[in-house]
Amino acid sequence: MKELREKCIEMDKLLKKENVKTWEGMFKKFAEEIEKNKEIDEIKRKIRQSMIGGMGSFNDLVLPDNEADKKLKNLRKELFELLIL
Repeated sequence: MKELREKCIEMDKLLKKENVKTWEGMFKKFAEEIEKNKEIDEIKRKIRQSMIGGMGSFNDLVLPDNEADKKLKNLRKELFELLIL
C-alpha cells in the first residue's frame, strides 16, 4: 500500500500546485490514513467514493494547464488501478 500512499501524496501536490480548492487536502488525508495502517479496504472505498461522487465528479476535473492536466489524468488512472487491486 506504499504505492497507493505515494500516489495520494503526488495527487495532493499536483492539486495544491494547480490551486484546486475543491479537493484541497483530501488526498493528503488519505495518505495519512494509509500511513496509520488503518483498514486498507475501508480507505480504498473512501477514496473511490470521493473520486466518483461527493464533491463533484473527480473524473470531470480538467486543469487549465495542458501538462498538469495530462499528469492529472495519468495519476487518476494509476490511482484507480491501485484501488481495484
